[in-house]
Amino acid sequence: MKTMTLVISLQGMGLNEIQALKVRNAIEALIESNDSVEVVGAGVNLDGAEIDLEIETSDVEGASSFIEELMANADLEGRYKLETK
Repeated sequence: MKTMTLVISLQGMGLNEIQALKVRNAIEALIESNDSVEVVGAGVNLDGAEIDLEIETSDVEGASSFIEELMANADLEGRYKLETK
């Protein structure tokens, strides 16, 4: 299994911590709909400006493509960074 970190900037979107947490939970659920991906950790900044997810997968390439498509559909292109450890 490989670990990936997804950091999403919500800065400038006017979200508070609770709203950012709801966004994170929704994204987490969508990511986990992919059978080869499991979210093993997550966080949200207290000011609601950034969320992060730690993801484990056996298929880094497939998971990356899936997450990139998800970010595009959520209008979050250019607002996220995805790294493999």
